[in-house]
Amino acid sequence: MKTLFALLLLLDGRPCMTLQEIADLRGMDFRTAQNKVYDGSLGIPVWKDCNQWFAHVEDVSNWIDEQRAQATAHLEKIRAQLGSRALLPSRKANLPDASPVPAPAQAFGVYLNTADIAALLGYKRRYVTDVITKHPDFPRPRQNMSQKNRRWLRQDLEVWIASTDKNLR
Repeated sequence: MKTLFALLLLLDGRPCMTLQEIADLRGMDFRTAQNKVYDGSLGIPVWKDCNQWFAHVEDVSNWIDEQRAQATAHLEKIRAQLGSRALLPSRKANLPDASPVPAPAQAFGVYLNTADIAALLGYKRRYVTDVITKHPDFPRPRQNMSQKNRRWLRQDLEVWIASTDKNLR
């Protein structure tokens, strides 16, 4: 990712960025950003001039601020659901603190390990490992570094919990 973006000045004197720079900032391919422009889901107003897409830096900055606010609100909601476990130092690896989260980083979601799943379900960690092995419909881990360091995407777990009988024994 580029560390320094070239700013272009248009006739009105407002600094602008190209679509390639916006794509680099968002952590996506140029073609993906271009497709998002065409279907209207980019979230930043852009215009085309001389076969190049442009956006005002101010609009990009406002979009980043909105994404940070949404990510922070989402993390606060998760902290409230997990309770005091989310505040433990050992959980900081997969539950970020309340500092502003970059927009591309929040797109991947929040990962939970077995201790976090135990806190979410209200069971002991050892029992959660039994639930994982006994239920074939349990979601597969999204990060599978080793048997002890597996991490599941929270959205996958919420869908599984909603579709599963409340009695998991």
